[in-house]
Amino acid sequence: MICRILFFLLLSSSIFAVNVNLVSHSHSPVYMLTEDTLSNNSLPNETVILSTYYNYVEDPFIKVNKERTERTGTIIEGINSFHIGAGYQASSRFLIGVSSSVAQVWLPDRRGDYSMGDTVLIGKYRMSADKNKTSFAIIPELELPTGDENLYLSNQGVGVGLKLAGEHNFGSLQLNGNLGLMFNNKAKYKNWDYRQRLLMALGVQYNFDEQWALSIEGTTTRTLPFNDYNNPGEVYLGGRYRHNDTVSFNTGVSIGNVNSVSSNEFRLLLGVKYIPRLKNGPMQWKHLFTKEEIEIIKKILEIRDEIKFEHDSYKLTKESKHSLKTIANLILEGDHEFKKIVIEGHANKIGTEEYNLNLSKKRAKEVKNELLKLGLKDKLVETQGFGENQPKNIESWDVAKKENRRVEFNVIK
Repeated sequence: MICRILFFLLLSSSIFAVNVNLVSHSHSPVYMLTEDTLSNNSLPNETVILSTYYNYVEDPFIKVNKERTERTGTIIEGINSFHIGAGYQASSRFLIGVSSSVAQVWLPDRRGDYSMGDTVLIGKYRMSADKNKTSFAIIPELELPTGDENLYLSNQGVGVGLKLAGEHNFGSLQLNGNLGLMFNNKAKYKNWDYRQRLLMALGVQYNFDEQWALSIEGTTTRTLPFNDYNNPGEVYLGGRYRHNDTVSFNTGVSIGNVNSVSSNEFRLLLGVKYIPRLKNGPMQWKHLFTKEEIEIIKKILEIRDEIKFEHDSYKLTKESKHSLKTIANLILEGDHEFKKIVIEGHANKIGTEEYNLNLSKKRAKEVKNELLKLGLKDKLVETQGFGENQPKNIESWDVAKKENRRVEFNVIK
């Protein structure tokens, strides 16, 4: 009996399998395949992100000749799958997430069979300071063999990996890149071997406005040691519609290398992302702001544009003081539970970067002092200066140099 058990364990340890449903489920509110860095344009604190999408893949696993010049057969004709992901962002720097899938696989010799795919656990930690234009994050990953190897939906082994994500914001344009390593000693099928692989992704998104955006993402996997055979890759083109603060819809298509044994020929993605806010920690569900609070914030943002500074000055004008009095009354008399109001100072590009940073801090401090005189408590108001590093996207320099002598209000609940 013991010999049988040992023989079974030895046999099972030599089994290899592959997961050809190689779409990477992103825990980003922006991208479908690329991970972001939890930057200022990502999720707020105490937030979950729930995402699901339908994924159709045509010819994801084919046979090619030795010279890789033409197809010789089909191993999998197509996959219909639903991917589900959940992430929890505990702070502005840290997120944990999980994703998996349920798929229908069409093999040439039989009808489509259903199975669960492998499960992936990730962590994400942003190393850069808050609101940096350029930010970086590290992302450890763990693959769990929950799929069916007979349908090519599992690597049949535990995989471990680590990614580095980088991001830069150009205003309406956002750029993200991922580079990582993944190790899984079971990820092999005949001469298709990706037990050790280099993961790469690049995402670019252009925001037309707060609702509509266009994204282009490229992903590829390079096996180690490098060869010309096992390198799946694809390019995704998609659009996003942001219905409101909590719901967005994504759709797009991608095309892979048709002469790669592990690249899909065509992929269609249809997805929805739901981002409810939490209050006071996990499992206490509530939207971040009430209707009354949203109205207060809208009025503050409207009045904020009336607060301007003269060139090379942080002194408030009489008109600016009158606007701040209105803002103070909104906060003092309104029905809200604001924990913090951050006054963010800004400057235009006239002068040195260091000088403009100090000037922006003085402007934010001057606004705070005026609000304290009008009755706000010191613990409610904080200040931060950004100098010339976050300018408004204005083409006319005459207008831009005036509009960027400004302050912003960031309300935190």
